Amino acid sequence: MKIDKRIQTSRSIYLLEQKIRKYFNERDINPVIFCNNCDVLWPDDDIIDVVLLGTALNDILQTNFFPKKALFRFWVLNEALKSRISNILRIPSSSVGVINRYSLFPREDKLFFPKIESAQFVYSARAITLKNFDLVVKFLEKLSQNQNRKIDLEVYSPSISDKNFLKSSSRVNLIKRGDRGINWVRSVENIRNKFLINFSIDPLDDFNVSTAQWQEAGGAVIAPLMGPYFQLEGENIYFIDLKVLIESFKLKKVLFNEDDLKVNYLVKTLKGNDWPSPITAFKFFEIISKVDSRAINFSKTLNSSDLSHFTERLLLYDSL
Repeated sequence: MKIDKRIQTSRSIYLLEQKIRKYFNERDINPVIFCNNCDVLWPDDDIIDVVLLGTALNDILQTNFFPKKALFRFWVLNEALKSRISNILRIPSSSVGVINRYSLFPREDKLFFPKIESAQFVYSARAITLKNFDLVVKFLEKLSQNQNRKIDLEVYSPSISDKNFLKSSSRVNLIKRGDRGINWVRSVENIRNKFLINFSIDPLDDFNVSTAQWQEAGGAVIAPLMGPYFQLEGENIYFIDLKVLIESFKLKKVLFNEDDLKVNYLVKTLKGNDWPSPITAFKFFEIISKVDSRAINFSKTLNSSDLSHFTERLLLYDSL
């Protein structure tokens, strides 16, 4: 049986791609999806809608063949990436559209509201530096200390190991669930009393499928005020400013309770809007010669940065 190359690359990317294709096909548009160096077939259209996922910003600049006569519209999955692409490619922000995440993954009407003083926690992502898994553990250790209880952290990740961030902790019980597949949320017991927690600042983390799946089930989320997480909606979403959090660690004064977390009651710009404002098409060849050099070395910058401190990671994120 032939396996789709995108499935081999990442099951979450594959799921996201299927959702995106359905989103555009319902509007009679055949999108070109750029992600992880997969082969691209260009449609014979006057205007081509290109969706950029993951490392696509780097990949698209290394693609030698573009239809010369066609006009392009770029699409991304969060406002932060839109701003970054607009600045690096030096194209008007009106040429980059943002797909509303809740048009792809509608939220469950019934929301769960676990109490922070008794809840347990779930992590679903790669345990790597820019995902800030070690900061998640440190946060929960302080929470455990303040609440005088031991906390469970269930880790759903195929890449986690004892050598990667997992240091012994007397306060946080790390439960390695391993790889539970694309429908991992179904295997989580008692979701109503658990928070999904993620402090990722990976600049290539443009959506986070795990968070979308968790919200589909009505689950509560603790996330940073940046990247794709800033656009999360729901009364059971709690934001944490990582810069303030890190500073509180330095001052050794960390207090966590319901009042310390910012509850998200914000009405987002695109909320209830099924399709963004008209996107201005442009010719790719007209802007390729003006590309900021940072775009060419985007992935290289990330891979060569051996970051061991939380503050340095934030500085890297802000510089890209």
